Amino acid sequence: MQVIVEISLYPFTKDYDTLILDFVRKLRGYEGVKVTLGETSTVVRGEYDVVFAMLESECKAALDGNEKTAVVIKILNTV
Repeated sequence: MQVIVEISLYPFTKDYDTLILDFVRKLRGYEGVKVTLGETSTVVRGEYDVVFAMLESECKAALDGNEKTAVVIKILNTV
């Protein structure tokens, strides 16, 4: 099943832009997904299992940092 996932990352720190761009760079390093950067969110398209394995790893890393961070995710199946 193909999915489209919209992700918004909100690090509560002054250098939030660096953390967001680093997060997007990591997402773009995965094969089998298409990553599109928007002004307020990032859109990831790909196979469900691939996208969710990536999200599990990268969201955990983002939340495991030293800064308080919120991650908002919307998921759409493509039929």
